[in-house]
Amino acid sequence: MKIYGMYGWDFPTAGAQGPSGFNTVLTPIPNTPFSGCAQGIDTQIGWTVDVNGWFVYNTYRNGTVTGGPYRHRMMADWKTVVPNMSATSNIFVGCRFQVTGLHNAPEVMALSPANDGLTITLFLTTDLPAYAINKAYYLEYQLDFANSKINRWVNGSKLSSITMQAWMLTAVSATPAGNSIWHNVGANGAYNIGNGERHQFSIRDMYVIEWDVGEVAQPLGAQTVTKLAITNVAAATWTPSTGTATSVLKTGYSNPSTPVALPTLTTDDAMTPASITYDASAIPLGAVINGVLVKGRSAVTVNATGNLGVSLTVGGIESPDTTTPMVAAQTWYDRIFAAPKTPAGNPWYQPNLAGLTVKLKPKV
Repeated sequence: MKIYGMYGWDFPTAGAQGPSGFNTVLTPIPNTPFSGCAQGIDTQIGWTVDVNGWFVYNTYRNGTVTGGPYRHRMMADWKTVVPNMSATSNIFVGCRFQVTGLHNAPEVMALSPANDGLTITLFLTTDLPAYAINKAYYLEYQLDFANSKINRWVNGSKLSSITMQAWMLTAVSATPAGNSIWHNVGANGAYNIGNGERHQFSIRDMYVIEWDVGEVAQPLGAQTVTKLAITNVAAATWTPSTGTATSVLKTGYSNPSTPVALPTLTTDDAMTPASITYDASAIPLGAVINGVLVKGRSAVTVNATGNLGVSLTVGGIESPDTTTPMVAAQTWYDRIFAAPKTPAGNPWYQPNLAGLTVKLKPKV
């Protein structure tokens, strides 16, 4: 299984908002492939992560002018998430979803070739059993390009399939004609928002995967994406700007869109690893763990060049490195290492996850 994305929406809960105007405007949501979509000079979009780990997205209208129609959705281009998406790709996507405020559209999830225009509706509110505000559903779909089909599931129950439109097949062809495959959460297109109204939905526990040849291609079912806390960083030749290597990497950050000035952990020694261990005690012993994804923020010294190698070690067996080119600008890397199995090729369980060591290796 190839893991292209896991999104637990674990960045800080400081909140943010993006601009809007008479034209449709996309505002990147930091540390994710998503952007908020706004239109209407009298609307604002905002997001935060609540205490229960839900990513909460809202659109608010302060109707000093009449600027509609409006937009109320967040979007991600799957062609930027899935490398080399093609006419034989077989992608599965899943996430937990709930409407947590006003919602004036029949649809809650769709696909489109651009940030506006043609759409394929994936899920309507009528597809959600006993649909209600603040009721959570786990939505999954399969992009089966070889058969031009989109298969759908709600809470594990299969819905009718959808035939792909021509633009989707063009998007993964040798001549994509500028088409992307945007995953939209919220309302598809033009949307009505009353003066003083806040429209809102929430998502969490998202995955994007593709099965390898010989594996059974199927949805994973309802997932929980959990961030493991760091317990220790062994980095003898690395220099913390303050405190210890462990305290630096355990420090949170208040704004995910702003580079972290301090504290930092640096090294000039090529191939001298920093070894990181984690606390997996919150993971139930019997949990089925479908994969591990390493993310992080890093940079090289201005005018320098370099790479970061990352490996996983479990039970004395170390994986080959994955190597990511670093740049001078501090950058968030969403998929430094993805591992559906342990380095020995075994399934992940809580005990071997508790014994995991991630090694960071600077390379020239």
